[in-house]
Amino acid sequence: MDIAATCINDIIRQLEDPTILCDPAACRNLMAKVMNMIGRGVDVSNLSPHIAKLLAHPDPMVKKVACEFVCVQTEKSSDLMLLVVNSLLRDCSDSSPMTRGLSLRTLSSLRQESASEHILQAVQKGLVDHSSYVRRIAILSAVRLHRLSPDLVIEMGIVDKLYSLIRDSDPVVVVNCLLALEEILKDEGGVVINQKMVYHLLLSMPKFTSWGQAYVLTLLKKYTLKSEEETFDILNILDTHLQESSYSVFMHSLQLFLLYISTLPHLKEKVLFRCKEMFVSGLNSGNVELTYSIIVFIENFLDDSKSVFCECYKSFFCRFKEPPYLKIRKIEILPRLVTPHNFLEILGELRMYCSEVSSMVSFSAMKAIGQISKQDTDYFDRCVQKLEELLEIPEDSVWANVLQVFELLDLRSYARLDNLMQIICSKSHLQPTNENGCCANLFLIGEYGHLLDDSPYILEEFIGNYLEECPDVIRTYLLTAVMKLFLMRPAKCQHLLGRLLEVCVASRNKDLNSKAYNYYYLLKQGPEFAKEIVLNKRFSH
Repeated sequence: MDIAATCINDIIRQLEDPTILCDPAACRNLMAKVMNMIGRGVDVSNLSPHIAKLLAHPDPMVKKVACEFVCVQTEKSSDLMLLVVNSLLRDCSDSSPMTRGLSLRTLSSLRQESASEHILQAVQKGLVDHSSYVRRIAILSAVRLHRLSPDLVIEMGIVDKLYSLIRDSDPVVVVNCLLALEEILKDEGGVVINQKMVYHLLLSMPKFTSWGQAYVLTLLKKYTLKSEEETFDILNILDTHLQESSYSVFMHSLQLFLLYISTLPHLKEKVLFRCKEMFVSGLNSGNVELTYSIIVFIENFLDDSKSVFCECYKSFFCRFKEPPYLKIRKIEILPRLVTPHNFLEILGELRMYCSEVSSMVSFSAMKAIGQISKQDTDYFDRCVQKLEELLEIPEDSVWANVLQVFELLDLRSYARLDNLMQIICSKSHLQPTNENGCCANLFLIGEYGHLLDDSPYILEEFIGNYLEECPDVIRTYLLTAVMKLFLMRPAKCQHLLGRLLEVCVASRNKDLNSKAYNYYYLLKQGPEFAKEIVLNKRFSH
């Protein structure tokens, strides 16, 4: 006999000893051993009938552990369920509300349909119990019963009883009822919110916990206002919650407020302006999770109410100890807050982030500068110049990131474009080691390389050194770059294009192969026709 079996037999022997059963401390030690064995994966099913008897034990701790044990074991044995149901039903009438609640919760955890009638009996009794604790358990037990036997819950009028308990004096009972109804009626759209319920819940809000208030406010979004008078009545009640100390309640209140004034759009900016101090306080709180939540929340209103948040743009500046994901989210918002008055300060701040240790933060800052450059022609040259300064940093990753941002911009109007292209083409960074950077570099040479005499020679050197080893995505960019330069300078690029087309036509990559054939057929139609297609953007300038 192994050690586990010996230990189980020893526990059974002790559980049959009346002396030990009368000693709460000894029983607790035995139950601790049982739970330890369960934690180690030992099969303790032989203990089930003996521990089931402990459901009637007077010690609350022993009773609680016994309840946890039978909840698990009854799934494996229907015979055990018959043993425990009567004991649990008897305890549902105990004088102690804690015992009644524990027994009801255990009974509703028996996941066998044959127990449905017994659970229903206990739930119906628990819903009218004078103890709020038992009523709370009974409501949640109704949800478990619905999962076990949906038709029984509907037929026996449990839903109506739950609706009536929404006016209960205990706030937790009220929230539990709403949760239960939302779950039970989810196929029908959840709990039905009417006018009386809206007023009752809003006036009862101070009694609820912060979580309960947030949940109630979420459910109130279901209600459709009937008149303008009703709208202002409810908004007056809701108004007090816009200054809540709990940010969860504050944000849910504001969401509901904005939903209710959707027919009065002229009020939206005034409401947001009034809440600005709460937003700024949260953004400057130093709480990373709260700051992130507020930023995600604010993003929904930035486009319509930019003026509200432009004044507090400094609250979106990154802090040294903030995690990268939060810095990136702040950086993504800053371009949307730019005005002629704060442009230079935001640009300088973003330029500083470009030197961040995190490459993701650095790249996000560069992209943000690129986005700002597109907003106004007055911003363009300054933004591109800031990005150009980054090319002086002797770091391949920085170089690659800057080129990827340049790839997204139309640089034809940049006053220093000739100088920028000289910098790009004078560096020895055109290597396939950084795929994204190399592709961006090739794109820029193809797009603006006609401004430099030596751009064909740079591509010729790249083809000679790396054509055989570079991946197909780089070959695709290379083919486009050579094609564009050929259309501008055919004499210098003819041999390059011929060699490259030959390689690409023979490629097994369908995209590359297709692009090579397309360029070949365009050239057969004549150079002017090819220019009109390939260089269309440049010609339309």
